[in-house]
Amino acid sequence: MSINMLIQVAVENFKSIEEEVVFKMIASGLKGHNSHKMETKFSQPAELLKLGAIYGANASGKTNLIDAIQFAQDLIVNGTKSGQRIRVSPFKLSKEYREEPTSIEFVMYLEGQIYTYGFAVTQEKVVEEWLYAQRPGAKERKLFERVSDDEQAVVETGKSLEAEDYSSKMLQMVSRSTRVNQLYLYELKEKNHPGIEKITGWFENSLAVIPAVSKYRQLTLRATKDEDFTKFVSRVLKQVGTGIERVKSESREIDVERDLTLYPEELREELSAELNEMDDDQGLFISSEIMQRVYEKQDGKIIEYRLKTIHKDKEGNEVAFDMEEESDGTLRLMHLIPLLADVQTEAKVVFVDELDRRMHPMLSRTLVNLFNEINPGKNKSQLIFTTHDTNLLDQDLLRRDEVWFMEKNKFGASKLRSLHEYNIRNDKKLDKDYLLGRFGGVPNIRYDVLEPADA
Repeated sequence: MSINMLIQVAVENFKSIEEEVVFKMIASGLKGHNSHKMETKFSQPAELLKLGAIYGANASGKTNLIDAIQFAQDLIVNGTKSGQRIRVSPFKLSKEYREEPTSIEFVMYLEGQIYTYGFAVTQEKVVEEWLYAQRPGAKERKLFERVSDDEQAVVETGKSLEAEDYSSKMLQMVSRSTRVNQLYLYELKEKNHPGIEKITGWFENSLAVIPAVSKYRQLTLRATKDEDFTKFVSRVLKQVGTGIERVKSESREIDVERDLTLYPEELREELSAELNEMDDDQGLFISSEIMQRVYEKQDGKIIEYRLKTIHKDKEGNEVAFDMEEESDGTLRLMHLIPLLADVQTEAKVVFVDELDRRMHPMLSRTLVNLFNEINPGKNKSQLIFTTHDTNLLDQDLLRRDEVWFMEKNKFGASKLRSLHEYNIRNDKKLDKDYLLGRFGGVPNIRYDVLEPADA
């Protein structure tokens, strides 16, 4: 399994983030939790961290940092259409920043090299874009730098970007065809440039962003097709005490008009039309907020697959439940378990917003421990999450350089600070100090505004 890890990400002028905030996954000289670190081939950074936890009050900007990463990923992977505005949201509480571009930069450690990629964009165009690479023991080299005029991208490429089928002339042709609202990196990907595959591949395949209210859309489909995955999900659910013995996929032939009555009317009409038009052996996955089903057509018949959770009754007999009958906390856990399955075989960088959402503190702690315990010494993935759960703020679980605090200043701008900046003993209990506001990142509650007004 190759190492494809995040070193740091910097965001400026995005939603509540005004001045640049930098989130790092670089290990300091702290001792302990050696399994949380991965060595690089560089003297700086020599080691990268596998875990990152971001604390902060509601509306402090934690989710906005996650949103910035997801926004960048979407722009890189999916691009924009001609004439489409770039869906960026600058900091609104400063006239100066409302008129400035949003800047996002990633520094990544990919297959033994360091890559720095970033861009600055407004709603109308890509203002700047850059990509650099560095080998161990060598100076950083430019792959490309891009600025935009009002009509097209103006790109200066380095020799390192040229390939057998991509001369300097070819690269300039790509730059001339790059619209002002499109990333040059996206155009190189679309034109199959071999030199940027590992960078675009990292954003497309290795980087995963899980919002607070999202569901793993392929959960039922994957359980239907992958027996090993189903066994893994079952083992974790049983291990953490959900009362679920196992999960299984069940199938049945359905009548479209009769059996889709549980779906909301709008979704039912759309689904009915798609199923009736579906060809034989053409798999189709349909998901809603409360239901996940897989449908396929076999010999003109519609087959529905659904995921069932199996419990045992008082007599020890198995009883099947539909997924939507489980608690919100159990469902949240079920939709996070796939990330644990993936990191067994793939190097992933996973951002989870509100890891503890709807889950008991012991469950969220168990999830972090399970991530650490998967393939010890071989797990080259990173898990970065936002949370309010002070049960996780424990030096027996996390290193101090793995903990960050986000808070807003008096002007409403988000600031990010590492716990490592504080002088703290290794045996210090952190949760009480955090709730007392020593590290920031807690609500600034004004009790005076809650007092009744004078009559």
